[in-house]
Amino acid sequence: MKKVLFTALSLAAAISLNATVYATVNGKDVTEKELAPLLQGIGNVDIAALNADQKKELIDKGIDLMLLTDEAKKSGVMDEDVYKKELEIVKDNLALRVWQAKEASKINIDDKEIADFYNKNKARFTEPARIKAAQIVVKTEAEANDIIKQLKGLSDSALFTKFAELAKAKSIDPQAKQTGGELGWMPSDQVKPFADAISKIKDGQITTKAI
Repeated sequence: MKKVLFTALSLAAAISLNATVYATVNGKDVTEKELAPLLQGIGNVDIAALNADQKKELIDKGIDLMLLTDEAKKSGVMDEDVYKKELEIVKDNLALRVWQAKEASKINIDDKEIADFYNKNKARFTEPARIKAAQIVVKTEAEANDIIKQLKGLSDSALFTKFAELAKAKSIDPQAKQTGGELGWMPSDQVKPFADAISKIKDGQITTKAI
């Protein structure tokens, strides 16, 4: 392999067709085009948003990828039947995507059509009311009232922290040990008596009596 030219921290800023050149590998420039597949793997992050260490790691991977690709091409793999078959599949998929994009660009939907479709299909865009709650399950009302007493007067993060602590320590529900009593989101009418009790308290509050 030929020597790789790379400036670690300064991230060489040569301009070619308005593209930043981050490194040169065997005479080939490493630009954002070559790094695009790697950027997709981390959520399409803009390379400019990465810090110096992250950029260096990304560029190192890009260099490795280019070197491996060169080795693969030199090996003669492009003349093998399996390569040719896979290439035809890639061509077909690309042709379909390009065609779909062109067809989609021809579609022109005005606001009235959107409004009409929504009005005719409201049920498809509507979710039932949901609630998010946490509970502490104990055997006796006396235990419940004791827990309520410990939580009274607390608010915001102090309330949530203490609630989770008590749920893990006192709840007879095994899952509470991991969730701190959290039940997640649920339809508001899933368990009628429970939902009715929950609906009577405000966000961030607890019941003032055992349910």
